[in-house]
Amino acid sequence: MSREVLFVSRLSKRYGRTVAIRDVEFSLGRGVYGFIGPNGAGKTTTMKCIVGLVKPDNGLVLFQGRDILDRRNSYLKKYIGFVPEQPILPESVKVLDFLVELGFLEGASRADARRDALRALEHVGLREKHSVKIGALSKGQKKRLLVAQALLSPRTLYVFDEPFSGIDPEGFKELRELIAGLSRNSSVLLSSHILGEVEGLAKYVILIYRGRILFKGSIDEALLKASKGKFLVEIEVEDANNVKEILSDIYSSTRVISPNRIIVEVDARDAVAELIRILASSGVKIYAVYPRRKSLEEFYIDLIRGG
Repeated sequence: MSREVLFVSRLSKRYGRTVAIRDVEFSLGRGVYGFIGPNGAGKTTTMKCIVGLVKPDNGLVLFQGRDILDRRNSYLKKYIGFVPEQPILPESVKVLDFLVELGFLEGASRADARRDALRALEHVGLREKHSVKIGALSKGQKKRLLVAQALLSPRTLYVFDEPFSGIDPEGFKELRELIAGLSRNSSVLLSSHILGEVEGLAKYVILIYRGRILFKGSIDEALLKASKGKFLVEIEVEDANNVKEILSDIYSSTRVISPNRIIVEVDARDAVAELIRILASSGVKIYAVYPRRKSLEEFYIDLIRGG
């Protein structure tokens, strides 16, 4: 991984008797990190602790080697762009005025704040809405406005909490491209309860469940660990049930997924050839073979189940 930007150690937070997160630990370098877990897993609480909106009960959050929770280091927050899941915005304020005021509060002059605001709106495709009141925006447009406020000035760390919720397919594609661009020079922590939203975008994943980290590392590491040295071979045949009867005594993990498709678990890539030989000698007509590993989603489900 690249040079460490954020270090989180033993982060814990309780609300009454409910434990939101417990001993959460991970670090971020440059690039996109997918923070994955179902609703209520502890993603939002962790993110709010990182950006200083929630005070943890225990733990340490170091941003570029400095304690972000120390009031003396509050200036560091201007280098962190945060996009919350739920838009809470002043409905009666115009889009441009809102961003200009935020830029001014961050220390920019009015002229620079206006320039930065227009640039940010251009990035998220809202330039033509600059004079519209926020209340007139759609849910997806409000989410884009939240992204724009995170882009008012260059940040070292961007924290996106469920950024794709409520965004149309075109906006989804544009936002993915924007996040990919930001990650070239910055760290991006991106939460989602949908694994497909981060696959192909994130190189690293942090999997959380019931407030605890289950896995942290690269997606390649996750998939390799998921496979446990085995391969799943998907075979297209004429009669899947007939093939299952032939193979079930040899391969313990054999399942039919459609009338013409069957999946067999083998110990290694070389075993695929042996599998094909067995089928051919049994007179089975094979249409196609697709070696594959488990998906990230299957890996996460296995972790939750303790597999």
